[in-house]
Amino acid sequence: KEVAASASASARSPHLGVVAVISAAVLSGLAGVWTEARVKRTAHVSVAVRNVQLGLASLAAGACSVCWLDAEAVRQRGLFAGFTPLVWLVVLQVAAGGLIIGVVHKHADNIAKGFATSLSILLSSALSALLPSLRFSPSPRFLLGAVLVVAATAVYCLSTDAPSGERQRRER
Repeated sequence: KEVAASASASARSPHLGVVAVISAAVLSGLAGVWTEARVKRTAHVSVAVRNVQLGLASLAAGACSVCWLDAEAVRQRGLFAGFTPLVWLVVLQVAAGGLIIGVVHKHADNIAKGFATSLSILLSSALSALLPSLRFSPSPRFLLGAVLVVAATAVYCLSTDAPSGERQRRER
């Protein structure tokens, strides 16, 4: 009983949560900058070829994850057991997002991608709030975060210190 209580308490630790979020943000930023550098350094490779390369890497990572975590369930029920039309819709949406990321890396920078991701989360949340079946109602903290994201995006887009490629695209 004590083990379950301590595991439950550690699962809800705010400090652990903050460390996890900061770690995820740092690793995501480093991965984004590294990927952007690779894409820009090999500009002669088309977006389609780059998307296939990134997709194959994701497919390999996903296959390893399935083999490691769910091999028995896949053997018993098949790889797509439980996939509903809604799940397929989510799969297609994530795939389309991956293709769009390839284009973003080719024609923008990682900072713009971060702002686009943040704004897409806000848009998804706003749409979720309009669907009563999802029972999403934004908290005051969420609304404060949304205002900060929109303000940061506006400041970045209006800044004269933005990277020259961004400034040139805005001036066109």
